[in-house]
Formats: sequence, C-alpha cells, structure tokens
Amino acid sequence: MSMGEFWRIFQNEWIKLIRRRRFVVVLLLGLALISFYTYARYHEDQNQKHYNDPATQIQMTDSQIKRTQNQLDTDKNLTAEQKKLLQEQIIGMKQSKEQIGKESLQIPPTKADIEQKIEHIKSSIALLLPDQAAEKGQLQIQLVLAEYQLTHPPEIQRNSLSSWDAIQDFLGVGAQLFIPLLCVLLVADMVSGEQTGGTIKLLLTRPASRVKILFAKYMTAIIGAICIHIIILGVLAGGLLAVFGTHGATNPTVVGVKYEKVSVVKDDGRIGTELAANPTDAKVISMRSFTIQSILLTLLSTIGMCGLGFFCSVLVRSAAVSTGISIAVIIIGTIIINAMRGTTWLRYFLTPHFDLPNAWTGSLSRNFGYPMSLSQSLIITAVWVVGMYAIGHFIFKRRDVLA
Repeated sequence: MSMGEFWRIFQNEWIKLIRRRRFVVVLLLGLALISFYTYARYHEDQNQKHYNDPATQIQMTDSQIKRTQNQLDTDKNLTAEQKKLLQEQIIGMKQSKEQIGKESLQIPPTKADIEQKIEHIKSSIALLLPDQAAEKGQLQIQLVLAEYQLTHPPEIQRNSLSSWDAIQDFLGVGAQLFIPLLCVLLVADMVSGEQTGGTIKLLLTRPASRVKILFAKYMTAIIGAICIHIIILGVLAGGLLAVFGTHGATNPTVVGVKYEKVSVVKDDGRIGTELAANPTDAKVISMRSFTIQSILLTLLSTIGMCGLGFFCSVLVRSAAVSTGISIAVIIIGTIIINAMRGTTWLRYFLTPHFDLPNAWTGSLSRNFGYPMSLSQSLIITAVWVVGMYAIGHFIFKRRDVLA
C-alpha cells in the first residue's frame, strides 16, 4: 500500500466524517455533559463548604444545646433519669463544640508524627499472624503512603473539593459508559452507513482495494474519536481546575496494587475467602501525575471502544442495527461487571478494560478477585482489537455488496 494512495483515501474518509451531523451531535453531547457535571460538582462543593464550615457547625451545635436546655427547663413530666440523660447530652454537645474549634485549625502532621506512624504500622505488621493476609496488605499500603509523605508533605484540604478528584470521578464513570457510548455513536455506522445509504457500491468502484478502504475507515474512526475526546476531556480538566483550583496536586495516589482471594478462618471456625492486597509492585505518585496519565490512558482505551463499534458496523448491513448492537454490548457489559463482581472469568471480556485507570490502581483487580495489572489489561484489549479487526476484514473482503 503506497502512503500517497492511503493518504488520499484517508482524507476522503475524514472529510466525510466531519461533515456528518453525527460528528457534531457527539461533540455537543460530550460538552453538554461535562458542563452539567462541572456545575453539579460546584453546587455540591458549595453545600459541603457551608455545612463543614466551623462557624456553621458551631451555630448548629448551639441551637441543639438551646433546644435541649429548653426542654430540660420547661418539661415538667421528665423523670430524674431523663433529666440526667439530657444533661449528659448537653455536656457532650459542649465538648463537641470545643472539638470543632480545635479541628478547624487543621494543623498538618510533622515529620516526627509521620515517622512515629511508620514505626507503628511496621510494629502492627510484625504482630500479624500468617493467615491475616488481608490486614497485612492494607497495612503495607498505608506504609507505602506514609513513607511517601516523609518527602512529600500532604496538603491540607480546606473543606473544598479537589479538581483532581472530580476529574477522576468523571473518568471512573465515563470510561465505563459515557465515553464508549460516544465512540460507538460516532463510528458504529462507518461501514454499515455506506451500505444503508447505497454508497458502498460507488465507494468500491475506486481503484483502491477493499483492504485499503477498510483500514482508512478504521484509522479515521479512531483518530476522530480521539480528537473529540481530547476536546471533551481538555474542557473538563480546564473547567474544573478553573473552578476548584490546583490544590491537592501533590497528594498521594497508590498505583500497581493487585488483589487476590486468600483463605481465612472465620469467627465460627469455617474456612472462607477474602480479598488481600498485594502491594509488591505498588508505587505512589502525585494526584496531578495520576490524573494526567489517567486521561492519556482513557484516550488510549478509545481504540478498544472504537474497535467494538467499527466491528459491529462491518458485521451487519444496517446502520441502525450496528449502532444498537454496540450500545447494547456496552450497557449490558457494564451491568454484568457491576452485578458479578468477584467473577474471575470476566477479566477476558473487553468492556471491563475500557477503564484503564482503574486497572492501574488495582480497582479492576479487586473487582475480579484476581491479581491483574495494567499491562495485562492492555494485552487483553489489544487481542480483542486485533481479533475484531481481523474478523471484520475477512467479512468485508468477501462480502457481496450487490446482495
């Protein structure tokens, strides 16, 4: 395949893609959603700030004290035991009021405090029994975090939502459902749309082979989806950083954790299983670094999302049917993943690996109850992508377009 010929075919497919109404609709849907999401998180943050403000909490506590004291002074039907209970409640609320004032100072831990915490965690790990693998795994993760904080002091959260956390929350849901749906809406009629519209016959009269035409369409679909999501995620990150600021950028995030099922003896003496974290390959990075790399991983996963939509587009002749099948696979796949957590064979499905950031942190491994890594998720995705394209290539090359 000469590059010049392929480039001309690609240019033609790209012009057709951006001229389609669906391209604009997908882009506007994405921008509308992140606008609603940003506003919702801003509204939530303002409510949280108001509720967590020390002045508001002290005012609420004062009101509770006054109501309780008024009941104690005016209710003549109270028994001696009830009066004693109300007096104890008043004392407890006054102590809580004093504690609120102390916590509002938010004094960060010193290096000595962190070192003391590290020694305490190490001592706790040493005291664990061999069958306490789950407890040991959690303590080892806490140890990794504490050691990171020795050289990277944690930032104090001033009762405000972190933009980095908001981006991660969006990616967690978006990579499983929203972004894949946008991908399939964009590409699920790349081939079937030509057949529905009757333009496939004209397209195949070109001197270029079917192999070149299909590959050009495939690359157009992937690059088009990546471009749209660069715009969407870029606007999301920019908007959230503008609204919430950059605080929390150096806070730690643990990646590379793997989970596996281990046998434990329960309190009633029976043998059971529970998930234990294996932090052997774990490392700690800043939230800023994790967020940037998560966005890049999400963009990478669009190749798998587009592969699914493109495969359905080649598989069936109807544009509506291919789009419907793609959407159904994504929605049903998401439901199955959430309903059948702990099922190890689900790791071979494609849809769980759309969320590559969760594969990196170990959340995907915990859901499967199997020690999976990011590299394994990438390999499974690559096998699916290559397999779907190979099958689609075989079907498209042998299909009778006149039928």
